Amino acid sequence: MKVFSSTGFRTVVQRMRFLYLGLLIFGSLQGQGREVIGYYPSWKWRSGNAWLSPENIPYEKLTMINYAFFSPAPDGNLTGVDTVGDAIILRGEAVGGPIPRAKSKGLIEYAHSFSVRVVLSIGGWGDSGNFSAVASSEAGRRAFARSCVDAIRRFKFDGIDVDWEYPTYAPHNGKPEDTENCLRLFRTLRDSLDAYEDRVGRPILLTAAIPATDMHASGFNMPALAPLLDYVNVMTYDFYGSLDPISGHNAALFGTCGGDSTRSVDASLRLFTEHYGIPASKITLGIPFYGKTFAICGGPCSPYGRADSATSSVRSIEYAAIDGTMRGFLRSWDNVAQVPFAVDTTRNIFLTYDDEYSVALKAEYVINHGVAGVIIWEITGDQLGQGKSPLLDALASRLLRARTPK
Repeated sequence: MKVFSSTGFRTVVQRMRFLYLGLLIFGSLQGQGREVIGYYPSWKWRSGNAWLSPENIPYEKLTMINYAFFSPAPDGNLTGVDTVGDAIILRGEAVGGPIPRAKSKGLIEYAHSFSVRVVLSIGGWGDSGNFSAVASSEAGRRAFARSCVDAIRRFKFDGIDVDWEYPTYAPHNGKPEDTENCLRLFRTLRDSLDAYEDRVGRPILLTAAIPATDMHASGFNMPALAPLLDYVNVMTYDFYGSLDPISGHNAALFGTCGGDSTRSVDASLRLFTEHYGIPASKITLGIPFYGKTFAICGGPCSPYGRADSATSSVRSIEYAAIDGTMRGFLRSWDNVAQVPFAVDTTRNIFLTYDDEYSVALKAEYVINHGVAGVIIWEITGDQLGQGKSPLLDALASRLLRARTPK
């Protein structure tokens, strides 16, 4: 029996990870074996019948689940966004209250029975305001890394996904020095995760959710950051919204409005591969299981306005709700953007969304361009009941091998 040193064992574990990723890439030459990663929101358990409970998640259609979110405090320590939900979902603990539940298996136990990894996602749009403070000091960075390892140990997560939106972004307390401090934070975290790998003898992943355009991605030092990550999860959605003067497609595959060539899945992939020099095999591309409505708007690339003083001009709507409320909308297809859209001419509403046809095209794009896979926000969005999940089905049928539970 050969005995490995700590350094030697780490090398073996890293080679195992690279071998695994290589097998995924090799298998994908046949159109199979890509990553299908889905965010799972911790707070939705409170929505009652609309909740996708851990026992009902279609694990066979996924390779990884990003559990969203834990939140960093300014000192670097982590807390769950919904700590009661964490106990119910992750550990299957029994609770009383308005939605009583008996003790059951938790999400991680279910997922591991299907060989699906579960990664803890930290931050998100609403909880990125403390990252700058955390990253600004060695003490904060070390506390953050320790807290991440502790969460992995307590819940048996398979890794960490950092969703800092975004370094240097002033509305979220960003500062110019965030770019370098962010890199220091990831280096500290990577070192801590590698050390934990040595102790437990299994690969521990580190990924990051990264904005899809250079306007915000430039806050990261992507060429230096990418080698520290197992996957770069590019959020190729929300290309148009309430901050834009005109409407546009939420997640166009190609092209965009008004000659702006930066707001599409294809433009984002080229940004990360050609400009930042990141291999496509390390990138996952975002798939939205939601759309958006623009009020007082006749279609894409058009002015829009408020329906009334109390209503937002732009609203998000999950695919499950879109599927059930298309009455009054005329569906169209954008041959350039390769996505559907719909217009209700009576109420003057423009709807931008993805359907099973457009996500299938995106799956083929992933295969044809050597991309590692897809990242979904979020997996409860296309649950139509009775086991129907059309968007996830369209992705899994093209990107995954058939798998069964252990």
